[in-house]
Amino acid sequence: MIAPAHIQSLETRLQSRVSAPNTMISAAGVFDHFGARMALEAGYDALLVGGAALALSRYGRPVAQLLSPEAITEALYVVRDAGDMPLIADAADGFGNALHVAATVRAFEFAGASVVQISDRPLRRRDRSEGPRFAVAEMIGKLKAALDARRYCLIAAVVEIEPDDSRASVVDRTAAYIEAGADLIIMRSEDKPLNLSAMGDSSFLPAPIGFEWGQRLKPSPEADLLAKWYNLSLYPFLFPQLLHGARDDLRASRTMY
Repeated sequence: MIAPAHIQSLETRLQSRVSAPNTMISAAGVFDHFGARMALEAGYDALLVGGAALALSRYGRPVAQLLSPEAITEALYVVRDAGDMPLIADAADGFGNALHVAATVRAFEFAGASVVQISDRPLRRRDRSEGPRFAVAEMIGKLKAALDARRYCLIAAVVEIEPDDSRASVVDRTAAYIEAGADLIIMRSEDKPLNLSAMGDSSFLPAPIGFEWGQRLKPSPEADLLAKWYNLSLYPFLFPQLLHGARDDLRASRTMY
């Protein structure tokens, strides 16, 4: 069987980075059919569903722990109905062990996901003794479960970056996830994007690399990301930020009717 068009089109764009390194894919975080159509008409290349931004839209709090995989699956069905476009699904840490990861990947792909991204940060810590991230071996186990479960969708490994992380430690985790088979890497940080070009050698980046902008981080021009060797720019909080900036217009609209 042939992969769906929305997956094939994204793979083609990602593969073009080899012949055209200046290729940038921009993905807008959306929650419903209306937002998806607006983002596509605005020229975004892909859509993103899930995570803290979806929790903010549903429950007023940007806390991904409020979401169940079923809630994200429902949102994926609604957004997929807007068109045959690349769609990234945020699966947090896979919502549990390897079996949960496999079930999540299957459900998200069936709902129309082109990419399912798995984070190396635990969604729910069992106790305070746990670190801020999974051990590399545990994360690799999750990635392998996701890769075994998928039929056609791409699997992205989300590298969570803490303020005190060294560039070398981030690169080591990235390289390990790529070696495990991740189709692409997403860097996530509340700080400015790590300058990967400072490594001086792109040989450790055989897979496309993206950066996901946090809620409090002002996005920089895509040209700046390209210069730092990124190929994807993800804006999960795009619509909450736009609506927040439109509060004055909303107040003024009360006098119009």
